[in-house]
Amino acid sequence: MEFGHFFCTHCGARLKNGYNKCQSCSWPIDEDGDAVPTAVNGGVGWFEDVKNRRFAKYDNQHVMASILFLFILLAGIIGYLFYSGNFEMNATGFSYAAVLAALFCLPETIFLLSKNRRKREWEGKIVDKLSVEKTRRIKSDDGHSYTESYSIYQLVVERANGKARKYSLGRDAALFDYYRVNDYIRYHGKAHLKGLEKYDKRFDSFTYCLKCGNRNNFSRDYCSACGCPVIKAE
Repeated sequence: MEFGHFFCTHCGARLKNGYNKCQSCSWPIDEDGDAVPTAVNGGVGWFEDVKNRRFAKYDNQHVMASILFLFILLAGIIGYLFYSGNFEMNATGFSYAAVLAALFCLPETIFLLSKNRRKREWEGKIVDKLSVEKTRRIKSDDGHSYTESYSIYQLVVERANGKARKYSLGRDAALFDYYRVNDYIRYHGKAHLKGLEKYDKRFDSFTYCLKCGNRNNFSRDYCSACGCPVIKAE
């Protein structure tokens, strides 16, 4: 899925509206956000620049955006409680507000911190692909309920120790189609880079950004949607 063209695919600088070239490196940009191709495919080998600062910058921006959203939402809730008279403008009311703020923010803070924890990296070969059919009850706008069917996609990966493990891709059918049986893959578990990478990308003309999920041609060096490096062989 393409999310839009906001960054130069050659240098990674943010693009400005109304220009037909990057204002940072003068790289010409066509209507698809690309320029002269630098590669036909992703090559063979692992991506090496795993500690690129752009990955951390992307995460930090999302953390700050989440904190700002929480602050605005919490301020609105507490303001309403004072305005409606549920909390009084005294020491007791302020104490209740402080407790509410702590209870409201603690789970999200733990979640944001846990996202950037390192995970164990591993390599393995895809030996099977599974599509698990599931159902759920959905309530429509008119109040009626109905059953919706959907699929959960999984890769069965045989790791170096010989044990097979399932790796869930959620409901992403496009990503499921991207991986093939017998592909050798690596799971990146860095603090700011988590996700799967193929070792042999010679038969692919595109890949998916491990940060934002945007589809990028291998002619790009940087993701057009978030400005992070495209995962390909060096």
